Amino acid sequence: MEQHETAPWGYGRWVTRRVAVGTIVAIWLLAGLVSFVPISFNLHRPNTPDDDNGKKYPTCALDLTPTYAVVSSCISFYVPCIVMIGIYC
Repeated sequence: MEQHETAPWGYGRWVTRRVAVGTIVAIWLLAGLVSFVPISFNLHRPNTPDDDNGKKYPTCALDLTPTYAVVSSCISFYVPCIVMIGIYC
């Protein structure tokens, strides 16, 4: 019987501590890029109109651009969900 890399008894050989830590670090970096970079450059909010005096006041509303909302939810939820369902099947 041929052993494949997907066999449970071979899991410990290819998922070493280094691979597990590297994967966790990569996931956290990706999550940070998806959330902090657009927010830092104010790319997550649509342009708000000025008030009567031409001044902009910060609001506590959750106004997101459609592009940011779609990309963020795909990267952080839908793609991982599809991958997990595929792996479990």
